[in-house]
Amino acid sequence: MRPPQLNFSSLSMEEKLTLVSGVILVLLSLLAVLCFASVSIISVVTRRVSHYWNLCFVLCSFALGSWMISYAASLRLAGGMMVFRSNLLLLWVLILTVLVSAIVRFSGTQRYIAVLFVILSLVAYNIVVVPGLLTAFWLIRGKFPGR
Repeated sequence: MRPPQLNFSSLSMEEKLTLVSGVILVLLSLLAVLCFASVSIISVVTRRVSHYWNLCFVLCSFALGSWMISYAASLRLAGGMMVFRSNLLLLWVLILTVLVSAIVRFSGTQRYIAVLFVILSLVAYNIVVVPGLLTAFWLIRGKFPGR
């Protein structure tokens, strides 16, 4: 028995936009993680801080912000959201890459201000916008809170 095939033309406009935006977000995130990994390897091999950390920080921050906006919009506008474990793991990896690239990219007191800004925005996002999304406990258990 073959599973039914998904035909792109049979989807509604909202489903098409959600699908396309999800694919773009995943590709952008993977590009950001690939940039982070390559700049990290270059920095370790050459034993100096590369000037490409600026690009890495901007790309990772943009990808993280895009995921945050996507989840907030789907929760507030659509009334619910679908959270896949792989997407949430990618979100956690992006959080880590933004924090590490902020630490490496900035120097002096700018470093502490940047890290504080990232942490405060993540806390505000977790409390106000999408409560409980960044909680790692249900990711490990495989169950969403409240089920």
